[in-house]
Amino acid sequence: MRQYLEKFFAECSYPDEAAKSLLCDFDKICENGEAKKVFDECIALYEDSTDIDYAGAHKRCGDAAESAGVHRYAGELLIYCCWTRRLKERYEEKGLPQKVWLDSVIDLRAKAVECYKMYGVWGSFVCFWFPGFFKLTRFACGRLQYEFCRHYATGEPYTKHGVCLVKQETPVVGMHIPSLGPLRHEEVSESYRLAFDFFGKYYPEYLYNGCLVAECYSWLLYEGLEDILSPASNILRFKHDFDIVYSGADRGFEDCWRLFNKSWDGDASSLPRDTDMQRRYADHLAGGGTAGVGTGILIFDGSRVMTERE
Repeated sequence: MRQYLEKFFAECSYPDEAAKSLLCDFDKICENGEAKKVFDECIALYEDSTDIDYAGAHKRCGDAAESAGVHRYAGELLIYCCWTRRLKERYEEKGLPQKVWLDSVIDLRAKAVECYKMYGVWGSFVCFWFPGFFKLTRFACGRLQYEFCRHYATGEPYTKHGVCLVKQETPVVGMHIPSLGPLRHEEVSESYRLAFDFFGKYYPEYLYNGCLVAECYSWLLYEGLEDILSPASNILRFKHDFDIVYSGADRGFEDCWRLFNKSWDGDASSLPRDTDMQRRYADHLAGGGTAGVGTGILIFDGSRVMTERE
């Protein structure tokens, strides 16, 4: 497994420091008999089925890591990294594109970088997020991620642009934006095209009348961003692809860590201001403004975004 992990970290372009740290942590776990036994058992769980207790398994591996002198965040990430080998085989068995596998498992790297920025540990503090990839219900197509879900945004049916979405009934794809750097419009547009082709070929029941219908809940879709970010912002360009059906304040600013790599303590003056976005957002909060979130619907017919704001 160590050889596989070494290859995996290289294929997914982990920072050298991250790869060395995680491999060292894996060695420490393997040198501890009881910890290695736990990892071997948990690796074997995923060999036979995608229907496993992921939370229970990664907790066991976190506990085992700690017993071997390794931070639990590293142990919890490592078991998912180990499972990517069997996940790759499952893609092959189902005839799914290996590029989608690679795009999907790169999310583990993104979360490792987030964990390092937050806590100085190469690992993950959000392992609850990973099972969708391993159950084959969430897939990355280029820059963005998409998963099976049902329309959830509004109480009344959504009837625009030739679709009629009924809450908790109509299949749509949930969209997610991993922290992989700038949200460039050309990469976003290419992701829409890749997702349209992927779902059209492998999961056509998730297209609506031949259209990709995606639903997204995120701080990036907060209507208040218009007053915070530069008009030329990549985030605003992305946001304008959506019909925003909900927008509201998040006074607890739960997404603070996503923007600033730290939790919100109510003091805007303590926030880092290393980027233009951070400076603008921190100034907004210091001036009495609030953070927020929004939900939007995107409809893509294979060549154009039908929900794009003029």
